[in-house]
Amino acid sequence: MFQIKSFLLRPGKTIENLEDAITNYQQYFIAIDDKNEMTEIIKNLDRFYIEGAIIIYYYDKKIMDFDLWDLIDQLWSYIVSTIKMAILNGEAETYFPDQPVKIIIKDLRKSILFQIQVQNRIMSHVLPRDEFLQEILKAAKLFFQEMINYDNEFYKRYKFELEEIESIKNLVHI
Repeated sequence: MFQIKSFLLRPGKTIENLEDAITNYQQYFIAIDDKNEMTEIIKNLDRFYIEGAIIIYYYDKKIMDFDLWDLIDQLWSYIVSTIKMAILNGEAETYFPDQPVKIIIKDLRKSILFQIQVQNRIMSHVLPRDEFLQEILKAAKLFFQEMINYDNEFYKRYKFELEEIESIKNLVHI
């Protein structure tokens, strides 16, 4: 069972202590589906520098957490694109938009090898392919759709990503 959620960094909040931001993430981040808080902060977002974190757990195993926060809309876009390239070519990689963290995705047909490389350390996760693709694409779509729901001006910006998600779903029949 996957748990995949998107969080935005609170406008004006600076992360000076990463451990504190992870432990007390509610003070730093807002869940994309927290309609009350998102409605309050959406007007204060820097629309070209939207920081946040994508949290991915498979059962109780951490795959990505708040320690890998970055420009969340760009990160989601990169992940969606990398998934498509991995499906078409067997494997693909990308970097986080604003830090030297690499994501490597390999399509092993029945499973997905999802790797995150931070400096010389590689964290590898073999995940069930269909469930992973279904859940990660659902979470990506939710992120882009919620951003549009909060402010329709995001539609032009995220239309391509939503089309890519549907294209991938059609490609893998989910």
